[in-house]
Amino acid sequence: MNLDNNLDHLSVALDVVLQSVSLADICRRAVLAPGTNNVFRGAHILTLDVNGQLTSEAFFGAELPANHLELANTAIFSRKLEYQAETAENPALIAIPFIKNEIPEAVGILVLKPGAKRQYISDEIVPLISKVAGYHLDAKKNSKETTVQTFSGRSSIEEMSTRQVKVLEFMAEGLTNAEIARRLLLSESTVRQESVKIYRSLNTDNRQEAVAQGRALGLISKIQQAN
Repeated sequence: MNLDNNLDHLSVALDVVLQSVSLADICRRAVLAPGTNNVFRGAHILTLDVNGQLTSEAFFGAELPANHLELANTAIFSRKLEYQAETAENPALIAIPFIKNEIPEAVGILVLKPGAKRQYISDEIVPLISKVAGYHLDAKKNSKETTVQTFSGRSSIEEMSTRQVKVLEFMAEGLTNAEIARRLLLSESTVRQESVKIYRSLNTDNRQEAVAQGRALGLISKIQQAN
């Protein structure tokens, strides 16, 4: 499939979003879907919290470079695709805002393969991708209640390590992954990996759902009482 063709490109982007079952699945499909022609090495979704800070919710593949937040915030406020060319230190990046009812709610960041010289996604189709991704994100948030009702809390607590429980507590306090990493003396990558394990243990897709599940099960309240 030729990614230089807008219709082909739009079809690939919509398939990635609409065929996915979770935010993590969007990231996985963005990297592995045949239609993307191995252009991307990593995909990340960051959501805006109540303080207007971007927080990592899902990812797959290559990690984000340290300078990704400036690009992500630019995409949020410009409400359009932002491209950052490859440098000697960092890979090329694409940031696309997720928009619901004209309000940015998150941003997707794609890490391009080494040697990438262009953004690959045309500006003309970005508004549609942004709106579709925004509605998908909203739908996943609204599915939280069903997830809580169908999950067995006891087994999830037994499967979680002490460190994962502590990470969950900091999530409930609204800390970003970088802040959690500093508190626990871990790398930000390790915190992201622990977050994914927490989501799996609690049968959730992102930190909002995980915190809600932890509170519903009494896990977070138990932690706070212990402190």
